[in-house]
Amino acid sequence: MKVEFKIDEDRLTLGDMVDLTQGTFTYVNIHRLACKLLVNEAGEPMDVKEARKIVNEIPVSQLRQVIKDINAKVREWQDAAVPPENGPTS
Repeated sequence: MKVEFKIDEDRLTLGDMVDLTQGTFTYVNIHRLACKLLVNEAGEPMDVKEARKIVNEIPVSQLRQVIKDINAKVREWQDAAVPPENGPTS
């Protein structure tokens, strides 16, 4: 089964980021995130209910790559979010 995910910071919430960075990356959270990040053939986010049907059929071996991709993107966002050295500018 060919599925595609788009790891998009406009689809992820602060709660998602907390889960991802605080070690609460459980199967329940992986499932929830996969449903949010699944896109259709046009690259547009799918309805979560429809995505859930597809995600439920994804082999774990394929999901492992998605988890690696999500972790890499989160690290990239964290590296870009380093606060200024001199504190707030106001």
